[in-house]
Amino acid sequence: MEQLKKTSGYSFVFSSSDVDTSKKVSVSGQNSSIQDIVKQILQGQNGLDYEIQGKKVIVKRQSVVTPALQNGRKVNVKGKVLDANGEPVIGAAVKEQGTTNGTITDFDGNFSLETNDGSTLEISYIDYRSQQLKALSGKLLAVTLHEDTEVLDEIVVVGYGVQKNQMLQVQ
Repeated sequence: MEQLKKTSGYSFVFSSSDVDTSKKVSVSGQNSSIQDIVKQILQGQNGLDYEIQGKKVIVKRQSVVTPALQNGRKVNVKGKVLDANGEPVIGAAVKEQGTTNGTITDFDGNFSLETNDGSTLEISYIDYRSQQLKALSGKLLAVTLHEDTEVLDEIVVVGYGVQKNQMLQVQ
């Protein structure tokens, strides 16, 4: 990638967690297009895709398409999220796993979400263990979230700076 950058002017954008940068590759590039050369560079690095925008080569993980997303049939899923005491959880996140499709629960802990048939829902809320369940149409889902006591040990608060308190006198 570095050699291609020097000789062609193309730069690479990628996450180091996605690309094995320690791997050395030999590329034959006589009269080859940039696409052919990038394919050779990424050969053997499974699950990667690329896109060329101007003089940038953007390398990223391939998006995974689950069977539920392929059939395209939408269902409306409804449910209620409660805590261990039976109280509604207001503002819990209800998300279709593998997508950005989601909603939050209302004042009574209720939610309604249109999802792909057969998808998995992930329900989460701060300081509670997340739950995953199958999206079922026509049936009211009842979800009980339990507190996650381990989360409390993981919180670290760091503050920097000084603030001066100024009192305003009104006459």
